[in-house]
Amino acid sequence: MEEKNKATTAIFDLGNVMLSWDVEQILASLPFTAAVKEEFRTHIFLDPMWLDWDSGTISEAELVELISERSPLEKKSIEGALLAAKQSLTPFAESVAVLHELSQAGVPLFCLSNMPVEMYEYIKHYDFFELFDGIVISGRVGCIKPDPRIFHILLTRFNLAAERCLFIDDSPANIVQAQKIGLHNLHFKQSKPCYETIRATLLA
Repeated sequence: MEEKNKATTAIFDLGNVMLSWDVEQILASLPFTAAVKEEFRTHIFLDPMWLDWDSGTISEAELVELISERSPLEKKSIEGALLAAKQSLTPFAESVAVLHELSQAGVPLFCLSNMPVEMYEYIKHYDFFELFDGIVISGRVGCIKPDPRIFHILLTRFNLAAERCLFIDDSPANIVQAQKIGLHNLHFKQSKPCYETIRATLLA
């Protein structure tokens, strides 16, 4: 007999769960001096405006405009850095393999990610997105994890019971919020034990 509150549904994050996301590698790929790369780090990747882009409060064009006004960086180089960031989002082969295993076993699959609309539009061609039964992207709904609202948007939109879902994310803050909401959770690191935990939880 199935346990009443056993996780039967998976909710996956994207960055550092399904797709690579490494700011250091992005910066290393840019054709600039170390000093200029630090400007990119400070004024793009560490600036609170990135979160505004994540949540859809501002568009990519507005982000570029604001950064160029508030920093020594030129628009063209900012656009180049954002393109490099999009290009860096490549799938983890084992994560995709596990997603296929779950799909073939009939496990309902969902995606909940902090990601700007323009970045999602750039990477949504990857085949694994077809395996998801539903996708919620922060840039489309106007709030970002760990805000509880985005969790409730997913649960309500797809009629999911929190106690039947395994939430898989690389951010400790997001995991804490998931616990508060009542989701089963896995603090993801790209490692064999994490993949085995996903299989053991949802395929047992």
